[in-house]
Amino acid sequence: MAFVEPPLSKAAVHCDIDALSEILSAGVDVDHTDDSGCYRNLTPLQLVCCTSAGKREARVACAALLLAHGASPNAGAPGNPGQSTNNARHFTVLMKAACRVRHEIANLEIVQMLLSAGSDVNVLIEGDDKAPTWSALSAAMCFSPFPPLDPRGYDAVVEALLKAGADANPAATRGGTVMDFAIAYGRRRIWPLLLRAGSILPTGQNPYREDGYDDHRTHPYLQKLDTAGGWKAYEKAHRTRLLATFKPKFTHLVPEELVPLIVEFSFHVGFY
Repeated sequence: MAFVEPPLSKAAVHCDIDALSEILSAGVDVDHTDDSGCYRNLTPLQLVCCTSAGKREARVACAALLLAHGASPNAGAPGNPGQSTNNARHFTVLMKAACRVRHEIANLEIVQMLLSAGSDVNVLIEGDDKAPTWSALSAAMCFSPFPPLDPRGYDAVVEALLKAGADANPAATRGGTVMDFAIAYGRRRIWPLLLRAGSILPTGQNPYREDGYDDHRTHPYLQKLDTAGGWKAYEKAHRTRLLATFKPKFTHLVPEELVPLIVEFSFHVGFY
């Protein structure tokens, strides 16, 4: 017997905003979940966030429509609609938006929309033996393609999650921490973002990616951190060098106490 797509789920999966509007206007619960088929226990917002059937603009529009109608920004989290014990298949809406969708990059617009609507950036979802726990940050790191199709898109999602208060050291996933995967995938731009947020530099081999992980941390930037004694020490030393360079150039233009503020605003202290 062929699977018949429930109308609300079908509209969400295909990002059909006209059909979604019509169904919601008829009074259907915006967080309605079907209890059968491949969409079991998933809310329309979860489906919109993980589908690759609709165009990018349509996905954003549908997510905005559902949130405007009161969809839970924490669907999939324990105690919320769309939550299931069926491990990582039932990620929260934020996790789904932060992941890649097949060959499409993670959707920064939807991630920002969900964060503004109150998505909890540090919810943990139980997984399986290989990946016992997931957070939005670990999902964003582990489900980005290697090499990234558009590194800037993925990096922007990670940055948005960190700015929203994501724990930079969530429980290890798939054999490694988020910093493990950042190094293994060569995501150089987000190394300092993670380190500034509190990520700990790994000291050993990542068992999940033995072929692509540099266990000796031979990258010049990482070696500078080791030489300095860690991220905070390196950031402090870098700030001192920048101030020594720019104080003589600015003190005749602005009060001396403003120079550190100018340096902080103008340069990515500790990033290079």
